[in-house]
Amino acid sequence: MSCAGNSSQVCGNGNRLSVYTSSLVDSAPSTNPGPDGWSFLACYTDAGDSRTLSTSVDAAPSGMTVAQCAAACKSGGYRYAGVEYANE
Repeated sequence: MSCAGNSSQVCGNGNRLSVYTSSLVDSAPSTNPGPDGWSFLACYTDAGDSRTLSTSVDAAPSGMTVAQCAAACKSGGYRYAGVEYANE
């Protein structure tokens, strides 16, 4: 889609991002390696209304963390855990 601030530029579309890289930064962004017993696998994109991980875990009252998500998934017997946005 066109950027709101400059319609001659593209700013992603739907569930897509326009992603850029810079040689001015000394290191690439890092991922959370995961809590003990878990390891980072990859980043995935949900396809439309279909969720990559179909079972959800309610966020803690103070907000979800990677460790809380992994612990809840482990106690539920799940092999995979994933976080999205600030509290999903």
